[in-house]
Amino acid sequence: MITCSNNNDVKTGGHLGNQIMRIMALIGFAKNYITSSYSIPQWKYADFFKNFLPQYNFTHNNYTVINEPLFHFTPEFWDNINWKQDIDLIGFFQSPKYWPKKLEFKDEYIDFIKGKYGFDDIAPVPTLAISVRRGDFVDHPDYYQLGIDYYLGALQAHFPVYEAKGRIFIFSDD
Repeated sequence: MITCSNNNDVKTGGHLGNQIMRIMALIGFAKNYITSSYSIPQWKYADFFKNFLPQYNFTHNNYTVINEPLFHFTPEFWDNINWKQDIDLIGFFQSPKYWPKKLEFKDEYIDFIKGKYGFDDIAPVPTLAISVRRGDFVDHPDYYQLGIDYYLGALQAHFPVYEAKGRIFIFSDD
């Protein structure tokens, strides 16, 4: 079996976006390397998704821990792994090349969110979502905070939805 437990905790090493990327990579590795099975530790968000996510209580330590070697897609590394052993994958797996499919939210959860925020029918209007990461990046010496001019310039240069008066959703952790 392969898992991404980080000591029985899917969320270790990142917030929700990182957790989803780790789980998608886990499913991708299981598919690409034809392992016997995959599973994640108990995860409070699992029931929000259409895709079944097998969960377990991680109680034994006989897994071989394999750390993501770099922060980009590295198939040459993964091709040399013995996938017949029990493996615990550690890393962020941020490249979409690791992901075999997307995780889709259940319809009832989407309907709840649409109702809560008054978006009964988002489809007819062009929609763009922007995520502005601040939080732990604000005072971090390795990250630069982009100003509002960057976002406005990117909208004007690359997203016609901005000029077409479509909807723009802005998400942030700060």
